[in-house]
Amino acid sequence: MGRLMVREGMEAVSGNDVFACATYDAQALPLAGKRVLVVDDDPDILGVISKILLEFGYDVISRRNGMEGLETYRKRPCELVLTDLDMPGMDGVALARHIKSEFPLVPVVLMTGNLLTERELSPDVGKSFVDEILYKPFRFTELHATLQRLLP
Repeated sequence: MGRLMVREGMEAVSGNDVFACATYDAQALPLAGKRVLVVDDDPDILGVISKILLEFGYDVISRRNGMEGLETYRKRPCELVLTDLDMPGMDGVALARHIKSEFPLVPVVLMTGNLLTERELSPDVGKSFVDEILYKPFRFTELHATLQRLLP
């Protein structure tokens, strides 16, 4: 297990094979305050991604499964949804389909560590329910660049 080191005054966060140092100034980021829903059943990954997005200046709502994510989104719509693919119950693809059917303009980013899904999902990216796919492990700069690209 690696450690995610954040700015002075914030606690270190554990995560699987994660090591990064967040030295971003949230005040200087143009997308600060945008609300992002993060859904992942792995508490380490959920914690790391949520913490780093907070460091980037985003408002973050985190949920541990697709059903909770959908219920939350319906009550508190966000500017972007970042969801894991493989989750028990409602997976990330089903969550993306539900959100896009009700809120077609919200960007949905799918995270997966399964490269076999690339062939299955790539044709759908940009055409229907998934706007982009991030393959784990990804760099936090890649995550931030993706959010900057997709958020208005």
